[in-house]
Amino acid sequence: RSRRTRRRGRVAHRTGPPARRVVRLGRDRIGDLLLGATLWTLGASLPWVLSAVTLVMLLEYLRARAQAVGMPGVGCVTVAERPTRLIVVGLAAGGAAAFPAGVPPLGWSWAGMFTIVWTALGVVGLAQLLRGVRRSMPASFPPDQ
Repeated sequence: RSRRTRRRGRVAHRTGPPARRVVRLGRDRIGDLLLGATLWTLGASLPWVLSAVTLVMLLEYLRARAQAVGMPGVGCVTVAERPTRLIVVGLAAGGAAAFPAGVPPLGWSWAGMFTIVWTALGVVGLAQLLRGVRRSMPASFPPDQ
C-alpha cells in the first residue's frame, strides 16, 4: 500500500478526496451502531444503549456541521472518541466472558455497566466538543481567506 492510503484520522480527513471522506464517515457511524448492538446483545438495557449511540451520533453530527461552516480540523479530541468506544465495548465483552455472572462485587451486567460508562463519556465528550467548536469557529461564514 502506498504511503498516502495508510493515512488515517485527522490527516486523512483533511487531505483525502471528498467521496472517500463521506464513505469513511458513513462506515464509522455503522461501526458505532454495531458497537451499540454488541452491548445490547451482551445484555445491556436498550434505553441505555440508545442513549449512548445517540450521543455519539450527535457528537459526530455536531463536529461535521461545524467543519462544514468553517471550523478547522476536528475542534477538539474528546474522551468519547472511537478508541474509547472500542475499549468500552471490549471491556464489556471481556468481562462478560471472564465473569458471566456479572461484575464480581456488584453482580451488575458487564454490558449494562459499560453502557452507562459510554453514555457518561458521551455527555462529557459532547461538552468538550461544544467548547472546542466555540473556540475554533471563525467569526463569520465563509471564513476569511
